Amino acid sequence: MIVTDGHPSGPTETGHSSPLDATRFLVRAIRLTQLAAVSVLGVIALLLNSVLGFYALRGVRENDQRVEKSHLVRRHINQLRIAMTDAETGQRGYILTGDEGYLQPYSEAIKRVQPLMDSLRADVNNQAEESGYLAELQPLVDAKLIELQKTVQLRRDQGADAAAKAVQTHLGKSYMDKIRSVLNAMDSRELQNATEAKATADSNFQRSLIAVGCANLLVLLLVAYSEVGNTRRKRLQQYLELSEERYRLAFDHHPQPMWVFDLKSLRFLSVNGATLRQYGYSREEFLQMTIHDIRPAEDIPKLKALMKTNEARRIAGVWRHRKKDGTVFFAEVASGDVMWNDHLAKLVIAPDVSDRIWAERHLVEWKQRHEAAINASGQILYDWNPVTNQVTYSNHLERLGYTTAEMEGGLANWRELIHEDDRHAFDREIERVLETRSNFSLHYRLRRKDGTFINVEDTGQFVIDDENKIVRMIGFVTDVTDRALLQAQLLQAQKMEAVGRLAGGVAHDFNNMLGVIMGSGEMLGQDRSLTDKAKQWLKSINDASQRAATLTRQLLAFSRQQVLSPRVISFNAVIQDMESILRRVIGEDVQLRTFLHPELDNVKVDPAQLEQVIMNLAVNARDAMPDGGKLSVETHNIYLDEEYCRQHSTVTPGNYVLLAVSDTGIGMDSQTMSRIFEPFFTTKPRDKGTGLGLATVYGIVKQSGGHIWLYSEPNQGATFKLYFPCTTESVTPTKKPGEVQEVPGGTETILLAEDEALYRDLICESLGNKGYKVLVASDGNLGLETANKYKGEIDMLLTDAVMPGMNGKKLAEAISKTRPGIKVLYMSGYTTNVVVHHGVLDPGTNFIAKPFAPSTLFRKVREVLDGVAKT
Repeated sequence: MIVTDGHPSGPTETGHSSPLDATRFLVRAIRLTQLAAVSVLGVIALLLNSVLGFYALRGVRENDQRVEKSHLVRRHINQLRIAMTDAETGQRGYILTGDEGYLQPYSEAIKRVQPLMDSLRADVNNQAEESGYLAELQPLVDAKLIELQKTVQLRRDQGADAAAKAVQTHLGKSYMDKIRSVLNAMDSRELQNATEAKATADSNFQRSLIAVGCANLLVLLLVAYSEVGNTRRKRLQQYLELSEERYRLAFDHHPQPMWVFDLKSLRFLSVNGATLRQYGYSREEFLQMTIHDIRPAEDIPKLKALMKTNEARRIAGVWRHRKKDGTVFFAEVASGDVMWNDHLAKLVIAPDVSDRIWAERHLVEWKQRHEAAINASGQILYDWNPVTNQVTYSNHLERLGYTTAEMEGGLANWRELIHEDDRHAFDREIERVLETRSNFSLHYRLRRKDGTFINVEDTGQFVIDDENKIVRMIGFVTDVTDRALLQAQLLQAQKMEAVGRLAGGVAHDFNNMLGVIMGSGEMLGQDRSLTDKAKQWLKSINDASQRAATLTRQLLAFSRQQVLSPRVISFNAVIQDMESILRRVIGEDVQLRTFLHPELDNVKVDPAQLEQVIMNLAVNARDAMPDGGKLSVETHNIYLDEEYCRQHSTVTPGNYVLLAVSDTGIGMDSQTMSRIFEPFFTTKPRDKGTGLGLATVYGIVKQSGGHIWLYSEPNQGATFKLYFPCTTESVTPTKKPGEVQEVPGGTETILLAEDEALYRDLICESLGNKGYKVLVASDGNLGLETANKYKGEIDMLLTDAVMPGMNGKKLAEAISKTRPGIKVLYMSGYTTNVVVHHGVLDPGTNFIAKPFAPSTLFRKVREVLDGVAKT
C-alpha cells in the first residue's frame, strides 16, 4: 500500500500489490525504449488518465448522492411506519387497560407523523412516481389519525366496551393495512433506486479503476521511456500522484464511515470524512486514538478479550460505539485485512444502524408488553382456523387445569367442555358469525378439569385476507365467575333496598294512624263509665294496636329507618346475659352451646337491637330443628382482607367482630336462601310466622354498619355469620332502670307542630288534659308564624321531624333565634337526615318515636322540660 499524508492510496488485500506498484515497475523496465513514441503516447495517456479520473470521480459522487438520498427516504419511511405503529399500540394499550401511561407514546407518535410526511415530500422533490405514492398516503394517514383520536376519546367518555366495539369495525385496521402497503411500495421503490445506483457506482468505479490502472500503466511506461528527460519524468510522476489522490478521494468520500487501524497497537492509521462527521473528532484527534476510544467503557473488556483470540481478525457484527459528545449508537461493523507500509492492518466500514436496532427493540418490547397485558388479564388467547377447524391456545390453559397437549385438535374438543345447556347457544353463535362475519360474543359455562364449572365470556374477531376470505378467528376467553357473583350480589342488594324503601314508607304512614289508635284507646280507658263489654273490646283494640306497632317497628328495622341508641358493648356480655332466656326459648330438646373468644374486641351497637337479632336467630334455628338439635353461638375477632371483600362487594377491608349462629336443622336450598331476608317471606305455615324475623335481623345489622351472610345446604343445617366493625373505645356503663312512677302534668306552654290532623288533635287534647297550654300549628311555616305572633313565653317546641315545606329542624332553628332558651322535642315515625344520620340521633337531640301512647309522651315531655331527657 502507498501512503500519502497519512491516507491510503487504495487498500489492498494481504499479500497483493496495487496497480500503481506494477506501473512503477514497468516504467523502470522500459526507461531506455524508443524516445520518439514517448511524446505522442505520453500526451494520449495523460489526457485519457485525466478524463477517466474526472468522470470516474464525478460518477462516484453522483451515484453516492443517489444512494444516500434513497437511504434517507427509506429511513423516513421506516420512521413513519414506526410512528404509526406506536400510535396504534398506545391506543390499543389505553383501550385495553385504561392506563393513561399508554397515551404518552401515543401522543409522541402522533406528533412525529406530519413532520415525517413533510420530510418525505421534500425528499422526493416532485418526482412523479414518489409524489403519486405521497398523494395516496396523505389522506390515509389523516384518516387513521382521526380514527385513533376518536377511539381514545370514546374510551375516555364511554369506557372500554364502547371503544373496543369501535376498534372492531375493522376501519382502523383497513387504514393501517393500506398505509403499510403504500409505505412498503415506496420502500421497495427506493431500495430498487439505491440498488441500481450502487450497482452503477460499483460498475463505473471498477471500470474506472481498470481504465485508470491501464492509463497509469501507460504513464509508467512513458515515465520509463522519458527517464532520459527529467522534465517528462517529473510530469509523469505528478500524474501518478494525482491517480493516487483519486484513490484517496474514493476512500475519503465514501458515504459510510471507514478507517484503517493497526492490529498490534490498535491505533487509527487513517479515517475517511464520513467517520469524522459521524464521531465528531478531527482527523488529527483520530490519528492519536485507538479503537478503544470509540467504545463505551463497559464494552472495552469484551473487545480486549476478543482481540486476544483467534477471532480478532473477524470482528463483524453490531457493536456499540461512542461519539465525542458521549452519545452511544449502534454500528454494524464489517472488516478486512490490508497491508499498510508492509504491516498487517485492518480496514473497517461501520455504518450507523441505530434506527434499525431501536426499531427491532421497540418491536420486541411492544410484543412483550402485549404478552404481559394478556398474561395480566388472565385471558385465554385462541386462534381458530374455520377451514381446518383447528384451534391453538397461547396461554393460561392451566387455569382450567388442562395442558396444551390435552387441548390439541379441533373445535369439538373445546365444545365438549361447555355445559350441555349452553352448547346449543354456542352452536348458534358459531353459525351466526360464519354467516354474517360479525364478531363472536357469548357467555357460557365451561368445565374445568376438576369437574367444576366457571362462567366465561368468549369474544372473537375474524381476520379477512385480501381476497375477502376468512383466514382465522382470533379471540379471548375470560373467566367472569367473580363478576357474575358480584352482579348477583348487587342485584340482591338493590332488590332488598327497594323493598326496604317500600316497607319504610308503609310503616311511616301507618305509624301516624297507630298513634291515634293507641292514644285514643289509652284515653278511652280512663273513662270509668265503660261497661265490661266495652272494656273487653277496648282491650282487644289496644292489644291489636300494640301488635301492629311491633310489626311497624320490624318493618322499620328491616328498612334501616328506626332510631338507634348505640353504645360500646361486649358481645360476650350480651350473650352471657341472654343465655338463660335463650334456653327457655329454644326448649329442652335443643342443646345450646356458646364459644366466646376470651379477648373479644368491643363494638358500638344498640344493645336492645342486638338482643333482638340474637333472639330472632335463635327462634329461627329452633323452628328449623323440630326434632331437636344443637344451636351454637360463637364470637371471634377477624380481619376481612381484600380478597374476601372482592367476593363480597358491600364489605370494606378491616377488623370486625364475628357473631356466628349455627344450627343442625333442615337447612335451605339456594332458591330459599336468595329470598330469606325479604319481609313477609316465610317457609312456615300461614299461622306460624309473619316472615319479618330475619328481615328485622337483616335491617338491624345493616343499619349498625355490619354485614350478614348465610351459609346453608338442604339437610346440612345453616350458619348465619354477622360481621360488626370493632372499636377501640371502652364499654359504656349502663344504668339499671328505676321504678316507673306516675308522670305529673304541668302548666308550661308547648308549641305543637304536626301535619297529621288526627295525631295533632290527640296530642293537643292529651297535653291539655295534663294541664299544659298548647299552641297548635299544622306545618312548619304556621308553627314559625304562631311563635312570632305569641307574646308570652313558649317553654317547649314539640314538632314532627318531617313535614311539608319547613321541616322540624328548620322550624326549631328559626324559633331559637328569637327564643334562645326554648326546649325542643322531635317526633317521627322513621329516620331521616333531619335529626338522624345513619339511624343515630344528632348529639343533644331529644326524640320520641311514633307511635307512642300518651303516657309515654307525658314522661318524655316532662324529662325535656326538667332537663333530664336522654339524647
